[in-house]
Amino acid sequence: MVFVPYREWFDRFQERSGGFSSRLWVDTDTGHGRFQPMPNEALLARFYNGTFTRSSGTVTPEAEYTEAVVRVVSDMRDHVREVVPLREAFTYHDVGCGFGASVWAAQQIGLVASGNEMNREWVEAANPYCQGALSAEPLERVLDDLGHEVDLFFAAHVLEHLPDPERTLTLMARHMSRGGVAYICVPNTHSLVAMLGGRRRDPAYQFPMHLQYFSPKSMVSMLRDVGLEAIELATRIHDPLAIGEVQPFRSLIGDSPTDAIDRALWCDAVCANMLGSELFVLASHQGTNSAAKHVARTAEVAFERFNAGRRVPFPDIRLRLRSRAKELAFPAMRRFGMDPNSLAAATRFVRRDGGRRS
Repeated sequence: MVFVPYREWFDRFQERSGGFSSRLWVDTDTGHGRFQPMPNEALLARFYNGTFTRSSGTVTPEAEYTEAVVRVVSDMRDHVREVVPLREAFTYHDVGCGFGASVWAAQQIGLVASGNEMNREWVEAANPYCQGALSAEPLERVLDDLGHEVDLFFAAHVLEHLPDPERTLTLMARHMSRGGVAYICVPNTHSLVAMLGGRRRDPAYQFPMHLQYFSPKSMVSMLRDVGLEAIELATRIHDPLAIGEVQPFRSLIGDSPTDAIDRALWCDAVCANMLGSELFVLASHQGTNSAAKHVARTAEVAFERFNAGRRVPFPDIRLRLRSRAKELAFPAMRRFGMDPNSLAAATRFVRRDGGRRS
């Protein structure tokens, strides 16, 4: 992969927060974006044990563990079992489980459920409701201590927060049962919102919390690098309640094509739905599902269409246009008694700082 500095409207995406400074880079092959350098472990611990901490008094069955969550997890279980033949009481692990609502719900429907979360305060507050199945230890240690393989991994809006998502996916693949799957949800950096409004206007652009920016193609590629294959792929409008009430795969993609359906037309219909803000992927071990090749083609076509229609021109084209605009506009401004350099500097200040001086 070749990562280059990301530009948009001549903005190099240099960001600063809490004394930490980093730049967004984008892979020219997959469109994957990541900040470099990454924050160190001490800074991450400060983020996830302070910034995201809610009052432990809100962790109650009435507030966090509801019948709506049970319905969501039940629908996810039913959908996954339609795709892969998991046993009735399969094992389930939530990576980055927060207060463990999905773990609690999975236990209510008879699954052997566990979870891990970096925020120790959340884990300590939630464990009494989750039969002690939550841990704030590193993922590798948690999975080693489980004593069994995992049939279904669930990771909802987690990978974009990690300095090294490849390592987390590798651990998931290593501890996944042979017929198991991973159900992953991340923000889609190739969404319609990002394409029309620009990266910084996308709600998923949240530096320094979001360190990774996935496209459909980059997710498929990253899974392959760790020995997994995407067997289903879908996007939809962002829903903060994880997977919500409606199955994204069924509502956006529909049933798999049969011999009576033109596969090319079906793939075109799928790619038309690749601009939603949330990207959903169901992945299994390589070679265990024949749908993988079709999903990879879907991701490739979606990526190509996004690049063909994206709002931001290549930097060299924009530079030439900007240079030409100066040649035409600056002489006219000087004839009216205006200093074009001072006006350009004032415009940059307002755009970047909102006119607020420190």
